[in-house]
Amino acid sequence: MMLLFVILVLLLVFGGVITFSSKTRFTPRGKLLRNQKLSIHGNSYTVQEFEFETYNSAHSSYFKIVNEIGGNDTIIETKYDLYDWSYSYMRYEKHTVAIKYFRSFNSIQIAKSDYPVNLSSVEHDNPFLHY
Repeated sequence: MMLLFVILVLLLVFGGVITFSSKTRFTPRGKLLRNQKLSIHGNSYTVQEFEFETYNSAHSSYFKIVNEIGGNDTIIETKYDLYDWSYSYMRYEKHTVAIKYFRSFNSIQIAKSDYPVNLSSVEHDNPFLHY
């Protein structure tokens, strides 16, 4: 009976380690609210939502995330909103990233494709988590 209990505890601990280690954050900024896999029109995305305490911290983090997200990869194609900077799309050699800033919620959502997707397809897919 004791052996069964020990095995059960080890399985729970091992399962927890796998579950929590699989949540790789795209950015260290903000509080991770959601981490979700989506498949839309045959394209696979991982979408993460980050919440910030204030409007100013979310706003300044948005621009830092846009600069950080690609690492050293070269941007092949980009599109962004010049009016209010609420979204940015960037296609790299290995993946495509879409970032959307929700001002009213002080949150930022980042959608990262598993492979490069052209920007018009990402816009059509609209991979952001809706409220």
